[in-house]
Amino acid sequence: MNKENVIDAIDDTITNEIHLELAQAKREAKSEVVVNDDYHTMLKDLILMALPSPSQHVH
Repeated sequence: MNKENVIDAIDDTITNEIHLELAQAKREAKSEVVVNDDYHTMLKDLILMALPSPSQHVH
């Protein structure tokens, strides 16, 4: 292998590693969003259950 081929091989390896890291980060971000969305939905439901319904208001 000549020097240019070695440099190209190193560049390709680094590029592939970066793509793998980005793909992993993207998967983690998507799963975090789903978990976070579920958390917000549960929190909203809990707050709504704690509030009195309009029919329970005292006049």
